[in-house]
Amino acid sequence: MRGLHIVLKGMSDTFEHLLPFTLASLGWWLGIISILFGPGATQMLFRITDPRIISELDRPGIRAAFWNPRKHYGRAWGLALIVMVPIVVLIANLSWSNQNWIILVPIWVILLISFTVTGLMAFSIVSLFKNSAVEAIRMAAVLALGRPSCTIPLLIALVPVLIICIGLVVPSFLLLPALLAAIFNRLVLDGLGIEVIDPLVPSEERRIEESKERAKRRFGP
Repeated sequence: MRGLHIVLKGMSDTFEHLLPFTLASLGWWLGIISILFGPGATQMLFRITDPRIISELDRPGIRAAFWNPRKHYGRAWGLALIVMVPIVVLIANLSWSNQNWIILVPIWVILLISFTVTGLMAFSIVSLFKNSAVEAIRMAAVLALGRPSCTIPLLIALVPVLIICIGLVVPSFLLLPALLAAIFNRLVLDGLGIEVIDPLVPSEERRIEESKERAKRRFGP
């Protein structure tokens, strides 16, 4: 299943780059606590967890979200406002609902999940490709809602991961933000058909050389 594969790849990215991803999560929490730096820190979190980055020297630091706000804050704040308004409204509806509105609760839950997934993917698009907030929302909606065979299994696979992280406070604090960013980066790149090169997988030329070396050892003098 494609969704499960993406979750596993995101987890692999997180454990393979444990130190920078942990620092990125800590920086994200600091940005969220400050509120002012929250959208910029979120954008940088997705940039840091870009799976296409091979060398750690090419990986941006979370400090850019705090030290260069003008470069990131326009798009980041615009996207945050577009995403957060419907999410806050839906959470308020669920919190204040009574028996008269009980029939609408499943619809609100589905909408909340849809807006949350679309928002996370939109932040990934803005961070990885520098689209405008409106373009990112449009693309994210198409990718999230247009591929239910991938998105739904991914969300199902995320449930036990979230339960474990919520049950264990330290992993939730140190790893969960970067883990989610890595997974949704993978989901966006997969939806756009952009290949992510695995540096651990040998190239075709290397495979040919290895097969020749094995043949020499088997049949040579």
